[in-house]
Amino acid sequence: MSGETIAWPQKTRELHNHYFDSTIWNDFKFRDDDIVIATYAKAGTTWLQQIISQLIFDGEEGLEVAAMSPWLDLRVTNGHVYVSSMSGTVTLLRPGETLEVVAVNQLGEPIMATPGFVDDTIYVRAGRHLYAFATRVP
Repeated sequence: MSGETIAWPQKTRELHNHYFDSTIWNDFKFRDDDIVIATYAKAGTTWLQQIISQLIFDGEEGLEVAAMSPWLDLRVTNGHVYVSSMSGTVTLLRPGETLEVVAVNQLGEPIMATPGFVDDTIYVRAGRHLYAFATRVP
């Protein structure tokens, strides 16, 4: 882009519930080459993420789309974003100027649901099991 500055949209409200926390966008630093995917719920968002990643990476197989294209407004718990993928991977991200991958966990079965949060416990519903992740208290 020949020295042009992009005028990114400005937030007008906050949304905070069991699944979403829009405050993460307050400190997010956009780059000029970022692609923002915004769709209505249940309108094929993950399908669109997959199509765009295949276009960008020339059809490369085995891409972990959830890590490349996270849903940033998913609930932030303990300063982290939890992203799950259909391949059975749960990725823990720390938001900041860039998204830092803190941990990647393979559960070994498909995940087709958004992680749920109750107090300090994260619940992940996978193909055959319901997982609960919490910090151990001594």
